[in-house]
Amino acid sequence: MEKVYINKKLCKNVHPDSLKLVEIGVNVISDYNEPNDDPVITFNGLKTRMDGSTYFKKYTSLPLLRTLNSVPVGDIVNDNRLLDEIGWVAVGESESRGTQEFYFVIDTNEQLLEICSHYSLDYPIPNDLNFNDFKTSNFSSNYNVVDKMWGSVTFDGDTPTRLKAYLFEEYVPS
Repeated sequence: MEKVYINKKLCKNVHPDSLKLVEIGVNVISDYNEPNDDPVITFNGLKTRMDGSTYFKKYTSLPLLRTLNSVPVGDIVNDNRLLDEIGWVAVGESESRGTQEFYFVIDTNEQLLEICSHYSLDYPIPNDLNFNDFKTSNFSSNYNVVDKMWGSVTFDGDTPTRLKAYLFEEYVPS
C-alpha cells in the first residue's frame, strides 16, 4: 500500500493490485501506469482528476538511482533547485501542468528538516507517526534502495510548492 502525506495529512492511498486510488484528499481520482522507456522506472502515470480531465506524468530515473541499479548513468542532471546533500533519485514531469516533482531518498529526520527549511515547506509527517515509520523495505527493494525514507518536492517553475512523504506498507489481500 502506498500512502502519501502532505502537511501532516494523508492525501493519497493507493491499492497495489489495481493501482487505483482508493482514498484521496486531493484532486486526483485515478492513477494508471503506462509503459516507460526509462532503464529503471518502467512506468509513466496517466492521472484522472475529479473534473474528468487527465494529465500525463513522465518519470525519469536520476544518476543515483541508475547507479544503485547497475544501469548506465546517462546525462547528469545539474539543477540548481536541488540540495546537493540529498539523494535525488527521480523526476516526474507534467508538461501540461508545468510542474516537476523531484523524488529523494534520505536516512535521517534531520535531512527531512533541512529540506523543509531550505524550501520553506511544511513538515509532511503527521504527529502520530515518526520518521522511522517511513523507512521502507518492500517498495524500496524493487529499486535497490533499502531502509530509506522516500519523499518528493514539487516545483511549479522555480517555486517549490509541495513536500510529500511516502509510506509503503505491506498489503495483505482480504
